Amino acid sequence: MSNMGIRQICAIFASTRWFIALVAGVIAATAAYILFSPDTIAFASFLLLSLLFPLAFYYPRQAFLLLLMARSVVDIAGDIPIISLSFLPLISLRGISLNLSATLGILLIGWGLWYFMKYWPLPRFKGKMALMIFFIVGTISVMTSMDIMESGQEFIKFINLIWVFIIAFDIVKDWRGYWTLISALAAAIVVPLIVASAQLISGEGLSYEISNRLMGTFGHPNTFAFALIMAFSAWLIMGEMWKYKRSSCPSWLCSLRTKATFRIVYTVLLCFLLLTYTRGAWIGLSILLLVFGFRFTWRKTTAVLVSIALTVSLFPLFNSALYSYTGFDLTDSQLVRRFSTDEEDMTSWAWRVRSWKEISVKLHSLPWFGYGVGMYPKVREETISYITDLKSREAHNDYMRLTIEIGYLGVISYSLFFILMASEFLHRSVTSQDETEKRVFTIAGATVAAFIIMSIADNILRATAVNWLLWALMGGTLGLSYHLRPHTPAFPSQRSVMNPVRNNKKRLLTGMKYYERHKTNF
Repeated sequence: MSNMGIRQICAIFASTRWFIALVAGVIAATAAYILFSPDTIAFASFLLLSLLFPLAFYYPRQAFLLLLMARSVVDIAGDIPIISLSFLPLISLRGISLNLSATLGILLIGWGLWYFMKYWPLPRFKGKMALMIFFIVGTISVMTSMDIMESGQEFIKFINLIWVFIIAFDIVKDWRGYWTLISALAAAIVVPLIVASAQLISGEGLSYEISNRLMGTFGHPNTFAFALIMAFSAWLIMGEMWKYKRSSCPSWLCSLRTKATFRIVYTVLLCFLLLTYTRGAWIGLSILLLVFGFRFTWRKTTAVLVSIALTVSLFPLFNSALYSYTGFDLTDSQLVRRFSTDEEDMTSWAWRVRSWKEISVKLHSLPWFGYGVGMYPKVREETISYITDLKSREAHNDYMRLTIEIGYLGVISYSLFFILMASEFLHRSVTSQDETEKRVFTIAGATVAAFIIMSIADNILRATAVNWLLWALMGGTLGLSYHLRPHTPAFPSQRSVMNPVRNNKKRLLTGMKYYERHKTNF
């Protein structure tokens, strides 16, 4: 090859951003290997992060969407140590190391600061003050915590959620941007569904009290169930946008029988949700479908509810007849037992109530800013009355957990933020004149409301990957609502719509000046 050809190839590589990012990633990974000396698996994971992270500065929007999809995939491997901090003398005795989740969180904080300084996204919405108060109270809670290091690690998760919310708000400027974001949220469930299918066939799901509970790429079936609700919401929004011609899907995709495709997706998601055996998620999906159904298809929704009521009332007779003829009892099915309120279910609820009563004694001496973020399990140890409760020290109630960890002001600001988000979306769905906006904002508001209710009796905050998707949905939907308002000055394409009189007057004056200047030609 001639020198001229080599120079041309070098010039192409030198002018390509991804090549520069690739070289920077290799250098960073090599330096990390020399400094930290991790094992082979940890080094491979950090090498992949080092290769991909520099690209986020060149393609921030694509990197953010990819990160949302990848977070659900790596959730089950989030506890794998990547970087050991033993080389730091101050904390070497504690043997602290950064796992995959913590590394992703720190990288997101650093990248989010860069994004904020470059693009300066400042969302304006009703819940802004509540979110700021929650951040300030959480920061003070970390500084006054029983264990500052552990609280700091837990508070990183909340900071990540705030960044996800702000960036999702900033990248959605119109329907096209919203479709792209929702598509990423919908695609995030693909890999977990594939893994869950393998678990269903091989029987390798979680088998504790109930055999083969599917959990996909997540650490627990409940988390997988919450992710399925987010996926159902995203696919439902995509279906409504496609129905009313607001989607930006490729021509080859739009040419398919997309209506039937969406129905198949809904059925698949519902089947996998049932096989997680998570009652709280079933209630959440019911809330979503009931709000949307009574808002737009109340006749069909009423008919479905009547059919379900008849099925439940006639089930004992049908099961008795089936057992007399075939000897098969439907109540032996795990799914049927999960729907019923037998002694085991009442025991589960009674255990939750008892644990809340025991931990409530700490509310009398609660510090102003709580005991510290992430300190609930340690505080719970001091109030345990049964040794079997040591196996599960989680709150199973996000509001109780936040009250113990960051105090009354923190839990009030957190709850107020979610309530304002749900009310904003539902109010927009009622006041809007556009059919697509009505349906999309109703789905988003119902989804947030469902998670508000599910948080009463479950550990939603522990599902970090699901919270990323939820906060991205809230931020993107709020961004869409913000830019669809006709009075928004930051949307240049609507200036002519905002003040048509002023623009028409400007055109008239321009025409008169043109006529005076060239009237001899007329």
